Amino acid sequence: MSESCVKRKINKKEVVLFPPLIRKGDYIFGSFVKPEQVHGYINDSNPGNLSDPIGRFPFSLSNIKEATGYAKLVLKDWQKSTIEERISIVQKLKEQLEIHHKKLISLQIRELGLTSVESLLEIKETLHFLDQLIYEAPQRLKEEGYPDQGLRFHISPIGVLGMLTPFALSIQTSLLFSTAAILTGNTIVHKPSKYAPGIGQVLAELWDQTPLPRGVYNMVQGPGSHVGQYLIAQNQLDGLLFAGSHTTAHEIRKKIAPHLPLVFLLGGKSTVLVLDGANIDLTARSILLGAFRSTGQRPSNIGRVIVLKSAKEPLLRLLKEGAEQLNIGYGEYQSSFMGPLVSEHWRSRYLKYGEQLQSENHHPLLAAQHHSTNENSGDSKQHRGFYVKPAIYEINWRSSNPYLSSPPPGPILQIYEVDNCNEAIELHNRISHRRSSSIFCDPEHPNLNASLSSMVDQIKTGCLFLNQAPLEHALEVHPQGASSNGVALGAGLLEKLFYRKAILQPIGSSS
Repeated sequence: MSESCVKRKINKKEVVLFPPLIRKGDYIFGSFVKPEQVHGYINDSNPGNLSDPIGRFPFSLSNIKEATGYAKLVLKDWQKSTIEERISIVQKLKEQLEIHHKKLISLQIRELGLTSVESLLEIKETLHFLDQLIYEAPQRLKEEGYPDQGLRFHISPIGVLGMLTPFALSIQTSLLFSTAAILTGNTIVHKPSKYAPGIGQVLAELWDQTPLPRGVYNMVQGPGSHVGQYLIAQNQLDGLLFAGSHTTAHEIRKKIAPHLPLVFLLGGKSTVLVLDGANIDLTARSILLGAFRSTGQRPSNIGRVIVLKSAKEPLLRLLKEGAEQLNIGYGEYQSSFMGPLVSEHWRSRYLKYGEQLQSENHHPLLAAQHHSTNENSGDSKQHRGFYVKPAIYEINWRSSNPYLSSPPPGPILQIYEVDNCNEAIELHNRISHRRSSSIFCDPEHPNLNASLSSMVDQIKTGCLFLNQAPLEHALEVHPQGASSNGVALGAGLLEKLFYRKAILQPIGSSS
């Protein structure tokens, strides 16, 4: 907790009051720059405590042109750096992340509504992912040659990369993208989510504390509808990194120059298949954790459960009982399992989605609805925010809209009853987003009409977990369906950020 925080007694309870975050402006050419011409503001507030204003962040379109100009200016010199020099810089970034992780945890609680446990988990995952990139980069960027064949390969970075990152996993995605880009010799103009301007500023501060040359990493604030659109239209850009929704990616693809390399990581929620012999207690606990942590806003959250008819009744009973007992509250409290949604926009989407499901005769086991924090803490005045309850719906998928094309927003879990394993797999493969999936079953159960190895071959997904909920991972796998544009996760991202040029010459001649 920051030393500048103030503790006061309100309604006989000790409440922590944070000061507004000092807004430093955009980060351009190694310095924080406040815009001379302001085109708008991001009003950043705490989604778990609306009486806590975080700050008012100005944005400027002119700063975008300046940032891309500097990124282009330093590109040639930065390309000459060695992989050893780049790795040394990333190691310094890791040190800064470890030093300042408590500051980031506090900010994620305030800015995104995460619980302290979720935020700490994201930072630990990020450090692990950075280690993987550091380990893989030297081998991936090796310029191999075959002199006896007159062939050698030359590695060159793409150039100036625009980088658009979401609020979900904001630290992890931002540092995964920027580190991969820097290790491969690119320069960056980063626009963080409008819901995470404070986190974007702190991440720029971390890079500022490393020996990274000025202008290699730049950060500009603003909403995607203004700053994001202006950034992707810059003729100085050589490529784009984007993480977010498939709908937004589709719009970007239509607007960006067709020759520019695009890297899309599009998330989408996970699916669980509950088959013969599944341990129902373990399955229910795993689904509850996977569906409702981070208030259903992580890409790895479970959005759908496909369950055999024989296992549905006991599973739904445990899911309903467990969801009703989850503690919803402010993220700083250790007892809070689920915090608020990130904004009123996302809460409205969650509520409208639930209403739409019910209007189409999908049965609510637990309906989507508001949650008042006084149900848990008795202190709703001090924690008025975008709180909602976990929702569970049985989907009448055979005779109505099956809702397979987009992930359910927020903490909504959709249940699909099937008659057998083949029907479960067929339904799973109709889902648009298939980044990760899980199977809960007993592989030796006599009623399974297909061996586990056969099911693995048939289930089309990027990563398949057995008897555990899907987790965030940096494995080099390809998400299926609408979850990516063919980009592998983890260290596979490195391969998309440079060109490998083949150079052929007569055998025996010197290069």
